[in-house]
Amino acid sequence: MNCLRNPMLALCARFLVGGVILYAGLSKIGDPSAMAGVIENYRLLPTNLVNPAAVILPGIEIVAGFCLLEGFLIRGSRLIATALILLFLGAILWAIAQGLDIECGCFGTSDAERVGWAVFARDFLLLLLLVPVWFTEKHLFALDEWLAKQRK
Repeated sequence: MNCLRNPMLALCARFLVGGVILYAGLSKIGDPSAMAGVIENYRLLPTNLVNPAAVILPGIEIVAGFCLLEGFLIRGSRLIATALILLFLGAILWAIAQGLDIECGCFGTSDAERVGWAVFARDFLLLLLLVPVWFTEKHLFALDEWLAKQRK
């Protein structure tokens, strides 16, 4: 259990997960109408919520990913990152259970990656990588830590 509290492991996890989430958001933000099509293919949201989700989701990913990378508002950004990944895992499981042969839209609409167990495994790995970020109390190279020192 002590390895899960390792600040270096948490730093690597923050950089990896934050980088992936930031990249995912940036790859989606440029084409909200195509992203709306991807979201609609999952058949999870009512039609009137598809467009707002396509506009809002990339922004949330960008902010959460950037904050994880910078170590800024770590408590909030790790919560949002965890919630996003759990949301994506649920959507992937739903699509698999429904037998939908659709693109995941994980990194925008140009990746053409199909929903399946490989995508689920990748996202589950990202979820597991967040564990040390949750258990580590003092984060390395974190803006939060620097700001705390400045307040003293």
